[in-house]
Amino acid sequence: MKAHLFVMTIQDLYREMADEPDYSLGRASSDEWALEFLNIAWLQPIMEAFDDDASGYVTITEVNKLMDLRPPTLSWR
Repeated sequence: MKAHLFVMTIQDLYREMADEPDYSLGRASSDEWALEFLNIAWLQPIMEAFDDDASGYVTITEVNKLMDLRPPTLSWR
């Protein structure tokens, strides 16, 4: 998937989740901070983080590789 589209899709997902009235599992407020960074100003750094080979596309392998770098203390799924 094109890296730009990938980041914009993540932004859409987080916006939808924040707007859902049923999204009251305790994660809504803890995930809203991400919307501050999922925008055009942060697009390039986010794309570079996921697209480690600078191909302009993000693969499942690249996403998994980046997610494996998360500190366990964050308790992100």
